Amino acid sequence: ADKERDTTALNTILYHAVAPKTRALVEARHTDYDYVSNTRLNSNNVALLAGLTWDATAKTTGTVKFGGEKKRFDDSSIDDESGGMWEVGVKWAPRTYSTFGLNTRRALDEGDNGASSIESQSTTLSWDHEWMDRLSSTVSYTYSDQDYQDITRTDKIDTFGVGLTYEMRRWLDLGVGYKYSENDSDAVGESFERNIFSISATASL
Repeated sequence: ADKERDTTALNTILYHAVAPKTRALVEARHTDYDYVSNTRLNSNNVALLAGLTWDATAKTTGTVKFGGEKKRFDDSSIDDESGGMWEVGVKWAPRTYSTFGLNTRRALDEGDNGASSIESQSTTLSWDHEWMDRLSSTVSYTYSDQDYQDITRTDKIDTFGVGLTYEMRRWLDLGVGYKYSENDSDAVGESFERNIFSISATASL
């Protein structure tokens, strides 16, 4: 119940072409968090980012954004938080049927288990490959580092994932997947291992 909240976000991006398939960007964000019961965490986040986005340049597509973020709490007894922020998503396709991906992010996330906020940083490497016209696979690895503010806790999470998708019909995909996560936490009782098996059916019009 203490996580229930209303979130109102305003996001503005300005683009400027610097090459035929490349644009520079400036992005401003404002997010207001209004908690229903845990009102001590009421806050607003302001972020300013700048970067580039490009499409099909040297077999890559992607967006990179770097900047900073500040979190201000309504409760004066909680110190405001600030820090660097980035979001990077790049895909490289050496072949039309094989794509490698890199996604990395650093930002302030909402607090949990007594923390006012969580300084999170994650990086995901992925490989998507089409083995046949209707059969494709995905392999991924994610490393996450979560530093809990105001309490003594740091989590380091490794996640490995594999998946297989079969296009049974033009409008129907069937998939199976497996993910293994291991959380190495310095807080007592918070470390864990997790296995997730999935079966999916995706239909589209």
